[in-house]
Amino acid sequence: MATRGLTYPFPIEPLLPVRKFTIFIACLGMMLAFSRISLQQLQVENVGVDDANIFFVYAKNFAEGHGFVYNTDGERVEGFSSMLWTLVLAGVFLVFSEPEPAILFLNLLFGAVTLSCLVNFIGEWISRSIGKPIPPFLGFSGFILLAWSLLSPGFVIWTTITLMENGLWTMLAILATLQMFKFAHSGESSLPSRISFALLLALVILCRPEGMLWSAVLLSCAFLGHWLLDRRLGQAVKEVIIPAATCFFTVIGLFAFRIWYFGYPFPNTYYAKVSPDRAYNLIEGAKYSVRFHLSHWVLPVLTLVIVLGVWKLSLSVFRRIRFPDSNNSAQHPSEISWGLISAVLLVGGIIPILVGGDHFQFFRFYQVVWPMLPLPLLMFVGPIVAERINLSLRSKALGLILVTGLLLILPRDSWFDIGPSHRIRSEFNIVKRDRALGDILNLSFTDTDRPSIGVVAAGAIALVYDGKVIDMMGLNNLDMAHAEGDRKGRKNHAAFNKDVLLRQSPEILTPFVVESIEILATAHKELLANSKKHPNEDVLKGLRREQRFLDAYQLGALRILDGKLLGGWFRRDYIESLSGRLFYPVIDS
Repeated sequence: MATRGLTYPFPIEPLLPVRKFTIFIACLGMMLAFSRISLQQLQVENVGVDDANIFFVYAKNFAEGHGFVYNTDGERVEGFSSMLWTLVLAGVFLVFSEPEPAILFLNLLFGAVTLSCLVNFIGEWISRSIGKPIPPFLGFSGFILLAWSLLSPGFVIWTTITLMENGLWTMLAILATLQMFKFAHSGESSLPSRISFALLLALVILCRPEGMLWSAVLLSCAFLGHWLLDRRLGQAVKEVIIPAATCFFTVIGLFAFRIWYFGYPFPNTYYAKVSPDRAYNLIEGAKYSVRFHLSHWVLPVLTLVIVLGVWKLSLSVFRRIRFPDSNNSAQHPSEISWGLISAVLLVGGIIPILVGGDHFQFFRFYQVVWPMLPLPLLMFVGPIVAERINLSLRSKALGLILVTGLLLILPRDSWFDIGPSHRIRSEFNIVKRDRALGDILNLSFTDTDRPSIGVVAAGAIALVYDGKVIDMMGLNNLDMAHAEGDRKGRKNHAAFNKDVLLRQSPEILTPFVVESIEILATAHKELLANSKKHPNEDVLKGLRREQRFLDAYQLGALRILDGKLLGGWFRRDYIESLSGRLFYPVIDS
């Protein structure tokens, strides 16, 4: 991945495959080690988070021939955020009865590919920039990239043990960015190069909804790179025709498939999560971005370098437009390289602002750009340091130790803070709780009398429970997702519509195993008090206090398997249909 005009003054190409393979194996080992540390520190099992289990539901149903459905006999609904990841998981479910270990291994592979490609990229780029040999292993810049990524618990956790699409998404977005860089600096590129770039862009589009914007930015940067470095507008257009056409037909095909199969152009998660109030989204997204930048002491510096790189790229474009045939339009390749990477990262950082951010710990939406964030700074100062400062081996070692210590100790969320009390652990506990609940419900009811249930966390319970599950948050519920509402309140849990729920009328609402009827009554009183004090945190929007709801539902507990009590809100006519089962109502609920 060379900066145009710079070549190696010595033969090194035969050594590159060995170096790349060695770095890949090292990255794979480190990803494995840090993922194990994550599971052990959090004291959780390898079950993923609840959103990952939603993917599992669709993948399992698709693998079994039911199509993209949440309930096996239910409506077609795109309640997942990655079509590509769902198809990958469907393949895993076809092969493995217990797919979680295989899914984790896939994420480890994706992470190793991502980090090894970044390390190789920065090593080759700096060595070609200064005309010196590539370091035999990581090099100082490669070490910084690895330390930056692996010493961030958020990056490791979200790309590995959550079992979400983050690992695949991060790999594809970064590989496409590096391929864009190589493509933009290749002069007149070969047909295989254009096809590989086009295929990566298509996969980016299929992996996440925001992949369409990512691909548009990568295409634009590829065009700008050719135009600014070659000074031939027609040739630059010719270079991107195949990737652009591939993106166009991929987007059209994806929209056409969604409309034909699901009835809507966007995933159901979009309609359930994103508020129609754009100003509200921008405000919430800006808050999310500010919190992200305050979470790590280096982020403001890296962002400043990225903005400066985009500014330099903008000046290069302006000079090319103003002086198309003059020597004044000559550009420095290193500045253009710095600017192209910065432009991709800037847009990647803006996307979470546009959609209003996210509610998960560790800034899930920003993990896709996290490994690349130091790249503009390393591209800016790396060649200068490598060429002008000749440090001794001891000084380099002390520098690496200092960098490691600062990255390990100073962030707000460090590895020292990861433990059983960390809030991210609750995402895994929900899965363990709801899978156990699903097993209990299956054993407590026969195939013909399993009640329909309305739930808030809709992944793990639907994966295990063989009855009908109604997602009250709308992610897997067309009527709920498309009902009227401002989608304001608790982030990603604001699509709930009271009228839709009462119309769908699940037989049991928010079921859970409870130790006694007294504990259930106390918990309910505390919940009502908390929702009154913090109404925005009540995902059911005060429904439990409305008379029409109380007329239709009764809070109580049902005696089920082995004397256990199933607590929740029970539809009154369903209670009347129960025969031979003891039901204990909570009086004056």
